[in-house]
Amino acid sequence: MSAMRLPVADGRTVRRRFLSLLGEHKRAFTVVTLAQLAAAVASVGIPKVLGLMVDAVQADAGAQRLHTLIAIVVVLAVVNAVLTGIGEYLARILGERIFAALRERLVSAAMHLPLSVVESAGTGDLLGRTSHDLESIRFVVQRGVSQILVIVLTILSVVVAALLASPLLGVCMLASAVIAVPLGRWYLRHVVPGYQTMNALWAEVDGVIAETADQAETVDAQYLGQRRNRVLDRALREVWQTEQYTLWLRIVLITGLGIAVMLPLLAVLAWGAWLLGHGMVTLGAVTTVALYAVQVRGPVHEITFWLDTVQSASAALARIVGVELVKPDRQATSDVVVPEPPRVRGVSYAYRPGHDVLHDVDLEIIPGERL
Repeated sequence: MSAMRLPVADGRTVRRRFLSLLGEHKRAFTVVTLAQLAAAVASVGIPKVLGLMVDAVQADAGAQRLHTLIAIVVVLAVVNAVLTGIGEYLARILGERIFAALRERLVSAAMHLPLSVVESAGTGDLLGRTSHDLESIRFVVQRGVSQILVIVLTILSVVVAALLASPLLGVCMLASAVIAVPLGRWYLRHVVPGYQTMNALWAEVDGVIAETADQAETVDAQYLGQRRNRVLDRALREVWQTEQYTLWLRIVLITGLGIAVMLPLLAVLAWGAWLLGHGMVTLGAVTTVALYAVQVRGPVHEITFWLDTVQSASAALARIVGVELVKPDRQATSDVVVPEPPRVRGVSYAYRPGHDVLHDVDLEIIPGERL
């Protein structure tokens, strides 16, 4: 393994950098948010109208009333579909722009790394950050921004709509927090270090493969093939062990949230039956909030997937941003072009004093060349 590693940004730096990327596209992000919010509002309006239909049937309000409510449901469904499509389209464009900006920053930072840092860090660390880590966040940036925005707005809209429909029943929507909140804290506390370790191990794998391929002739000449294979096997074994650990964390998270999403519906049915028996709520209100409890299950299951994916991408982003944190090892003395090209004779170079790796080098740089 390399003697040193490129720095890894902390959580605050990563959040600040990602928010700065969003800030560069503030107008587009605002438009996407408004479109997704409007789609979520149209979506949560459907259970409310269905609850009114139940009350209308129970009160024998007549066919005209039912026809009107059915038409409203159809209109809300169409509006939701159109706004969701528009929001998804705009979000995809926003994600592509954010990813392009992030990729350009990484390439620029990598190209300006001091040579001493690149050589000390080795092949794997930098290669892993510019390839594996970048691919890890591609999906989240291009697809996750829109999906997470939709999920969060939908959950908030459903909970608020349930509270407005019936405050007595709406509080049941918060029942899942009893399990979800402590489970989420436990998961984040353990999974972030796991993914950071995973990315570092993949960087080692990338480095072993790249170094072996680049020096294939030397490996063959020195009969180092078996030794390099053992190094690769050890690195892959560590990756597999870490993957098993993160998989176990995901299983616990999915199982716990699967139980948590059932609590609101069970609470609404039990609490609603008692309130209905005492005349404190209508059957339509119970139906509406129960539909909200069912409607929120889908977004919660989806956010389970994205929660895990975002943590993996966040660990990768911390390594990518870390490339930009490397300070230059020297300062340019002047940008003025000298009248005569520089020439050196008999130059030596050493990484450590007294251990020259280059001896008696003669060098002449002609105009247009860069060293």
